[in-house]
Amino acid sequence: LIAFAGMPAQTAIPAIFAIAVVQGGVNGFQPAAASALMPSLVPRDALPKAIALSSLAFTVSAIAGPALGGGLIAVGEQFGRGAETAYGAGFAFFWGAAVLGGLIKAPKQPPADANASAIALMTVGRSSDFSFFSPAHRL
Repeated sequence: LIAFAGMPAQTAIPAIFAIAVVQGGVNGFQPAAASALMPSLVPRDALPKAIALSSLAFTVSAIAGPALGGGLIAVGEQFGRGAETAYGAGFAFFWGAAVLGGLIKAPKQPPADANASAIALMTVGRSSDFSFFSPAHRL
């Protein structure tokens, strides 16, 4: 968004809205992708605890992140750097997370059931049949 600050409004506003649409579409798939990734990174016996910890981390970051950003802006204002301090910390945290994420190694998992894909497709078919043809869902 900072890149659009110097642009004329006729160019910046449509570009910002286009980015918002793309980001909204990506955010629609992110929770499903994250939950599908978790079982491949964590052994099956630790999966419930990992899911709970992931949920806790998301909630804490949603609350603490803006508070930390506001605090960094307040500290930065004392040195004449306001938002630059918060953006710099965000940049450092992003690259730190990228490096740490690159170090994650998936544990060895037992092979999946050969019929797992067929069962998954049958489940999707049955749930869509229920959604479309159930008398409870008719208007």
